[in-house]
Amino acid sequence: MQISFNLYNSSPNFTSRKKEIRDADDIQRKTRQTFPMMSPTYIDEFYGVTKFRSKNKSYARRISDKKYGTIAKSRDIAQYPDAFGLRVSQFEKNTPYVIDLNLMKATKLGNCMENAKAAVATLCANGYYNSKRAGLYLQVDFVNKKTGELEHSELGSLDHSFAVTDMNEGNGYKYVVDPWLGFADGVEGAISRFKQVYSEKDYHIPISDIRYRFVMKKRRKNEEFYSENYDVKTRMKIVIMEDYSEEKMKDLGDYSRIMYDGIVLDKNKNPKE
Repeated sequence: MQISFNLYNSSPNFTSRKKEIRDADDIQRKTRQTFPMMSPTYIDEFYGVTKFRSKNKSYARRISDKKYGTIAKSRDIAQYPDAFGLRVSQFEKNTPYVIDLNLMKATKLGNCMENAKAAVATLCANGYYNSKRAGLYLQVDFVNKKTGELEHSELGSLDHSFAVTDMNEGNGYKYVVDPWLGFADGVEGAISRFKQVYSEKDYHIPISDIRYRFVMKKRRKNEEFYSENYDVKTRMKIVIMEDYSEEKMKDLGDYSRIMYDGIVLDKNKNPKE
């Protein structure tokens, strides 16, 4: 993913946009305020797009590698706390993201996955319990040029995570909250934004992997594959990553309101039950 450092720095004009998107953007900003995190990916991108001398780039790489290692270890600890001797209550073990959130607060490090979990916690703390962590995927379709038939379709990960919510409208996950990229928008608007930060090279690996599996599938059927016989069509899709119950989301919201000062927006001091 190619990060544009001026794409989201200026606040969009929300005056003409629907209230739910403005409220979602308030959540996005509150997430960044409550869970300030340094992202190693941003370090890499900053030094990659600026004209620093190579020794400075090497120094930055060493720093980011160390921070990547800390994030990786934090993810392992959150998944297997007992194996690392981490003493946490049964409630914390059973409540989504709680251990992750506390490690984020301690290390002040995180990439998009950590920011997405923090966004879900902030949404739940403000009473938006129908909120989930989601991932961005590329749907790749192989369409036979002669027959027009869709012969193979598969999703490949684009390695990005964020929160989705219904903002208590009850009409499904219509809104994206992405504190890592610094925006909130409706799904269509979010997809348009994602297209601005991805380039063709970002699609190469998922397309190549899916093409390989399609070729292997045809070979198992003793069929030949000729790339010129197919149109390859792609589109971005949003996929829910963890589908926890509303009860679990309420537990997360209750915990977050108690543990993280300032996480609740003034207008949400009494979250809907």
